[in-house]
Amino acid sequence: VESAKFELGPMARAIRVGGVPEHFNYFWRRSRTGVEWTEYPGGSGAMASALKAGELDAALMLTEAAVAEISKGAGMRILGAYTSSPLTWGVHASAGRSKDWQPKRFAVSRLGSGSHLMALVAANSRGEALPDEFVVVGSLDGAREALAAGTADVFMWEKYTTKPLVDSGEWDRVDEVPTPWPCFAVAVSDALDDATLAAFVEVLASVRADADILKASPTAAAAQLSKEYGIRQDDLVDWLQTVTWCARPEMPSATLDLVSKSLLDADILRPDQVRPFQSLVVPGVTRDAPLT
Repeated sequence: VESAKFELGPMARAIRVGGVPEHFNYFWRRSRTGVEWTEYPGGSGAMASALKAGELDAALMLTEAAVAEISKGAGMRILGAYTSSPLTWGVHASAGRSKDWQPKRFAVSRLGSGSHLMALVAANSRGEALPDEFVVVGSLDGAREALAAGTADVFMWEKYTTKPLVDSGEWDRVDEVPTPWPCFAVAVSDALDDATLAAFVEVLASVRADADILKASPTAAAAQLSKEYGIRQDDLVDWLQTVTWCARPEMPSATLDLVSKSLLDADILRPDQVRPFQSLVVPGVTRDAPLT
């Protein structure tokens, strides 16, 4: 699967972009002019910390994590949706768990991460008591260790990323939880200058073009992605039918309103922390528009 060729505008320096080491971000592993790509196995919480520390200029974060961080005062904004499709979270438990197993202790990559936020959002949406015992495990590998050792009971992560662990018999997928909004947003630091931001929008356009190429040849794309990420080709063909990359400076205000309300209902945000659309996005750049 070849990459689309784009001539990018001048940038004073490479823009530092972060994302999870998963199939959604395959394009970024390919060389891109003016981009320094870093993968974060710790997920959105780790990327938010890197953005706040000035180690990243942009991050491909879970939408709910980006909204939570910005609402709590982090110096970043949402540039737009990275994907316009939802994410399906697998809820996982050790296949060797005891018969009296109860999902009480949730493994999370870190507090404030997607695995933490979605455990709360999912429980609230079902009218269940919010989980209150979280075990910080750092990454997917840390979750494997925690579930095997019995120090955590359950772990939520993207279902295709974890499917090889289910197929091997290490984990059982006991449930699935789809997000009711686009799964990934592009978050950028408030410190990003206008020229670099404009050049980054061009980079996103090249990623969108690559995504179109990938989806146009699903069998060939699945073979390539399988080699890269160790996921079965038939699973990747199925996944490609469900995912749509947006990668534009667009985000519907109704989507962010829904995310904020869900975070508020799950006690992740206080009422005084909830922000209007224009305070969550890049002013004058991000358009309030339906996603395609």
